[in-house]
Amino acid sequence: MHFPSFNWENIPKAGEFQYDVVKYFWSNLSQFDGRIMKFISYNTTVNERSHVFFLFVDQKLFNILIRIFYDDIHGTYDEMIEGYTKAVNMSVTETKGGKEFYYEDSRIIYCSCFHLDESHIIIEVI
Repeated sequence: MHFPSFNWENIPKAGEFQYDVVKYFWSNLSQFDGRIMKFISYNTTVNERSHVFFLFVDQKLFNILIRIFYDDIHGTYDEMIEGYTKAVNMSVTETKGGKEFYYEDSRIIYCSCFHLDESHIIIEVI
């Protein structure tokens, strides 16, 4: 996927951040090639509402947030979570909602969690 060029002043602000000016853009997950979603096997599909947010502070990327929505066809993404953890050499945690992961070192945090309303899973790179 090629990203359009942006004028910093025209990128929307994320209102939920109280102390910093955080700006973002997003795109549907279906618009990405295998580089960002390499942990999804080729026979796995995702809900079309699924998307990726890119969040910026001081014109620098600081967070990538992937939201993958559930529906009648896409009831679990456990296989995807397992694939991701294998790709980055992490362990899976079993929760009541399904499988999750968490990894942190001095440079990066990788994690997944279920949204409070249980409509989607969130994969986050900070």
